[in-house]
Amino acid sequence: VQTCALPIYPNISSGFPGTGFVLSLAVSESTVFAGGSFYFVGDSTRTNLAAIGRVTATAAGNWMPSPSGGVTAMVLTNSVLYIGGGFVQVRQPNGLFVQRNYLAAIDRGTGGPTAWNPSPDG
Repeated sequence: VQTCALPIYPNISSGFPGTGFVLSLAVSESTVFAGGSFYFVGDSTRTNLAAIGRVTATAAGNWMPSPSGGVTAMVLTNSVLYIGGGFVQVRQPNGLFVQRNYLAAIDRGTGGPTAWNPSPDG
């Protein structure tokens, strides 16, 4: 487990000040992945999951998996971010959603779901 000081203030919200919240974090060399229940990171729309620059504290480019429900758990590998929570769909890079019940593997580069789909029943 890597720990570090994170001098960032990304201003996560659900559209009303103080109402969005983060339930899980995963940290890489340059990115903080935040999961929870929110709609914005700063001025950028990011639904329930965001990649945030460790230095800039801004949402990363077009990385928008947008799970349909809150993200409560994450595990980070070299190329994949595994997420768990109360969602049933995840957004692909082309903007279309695919079914992923409660667990999904997100490609760290594209922000899209991988083919991994265990589909637990809740």
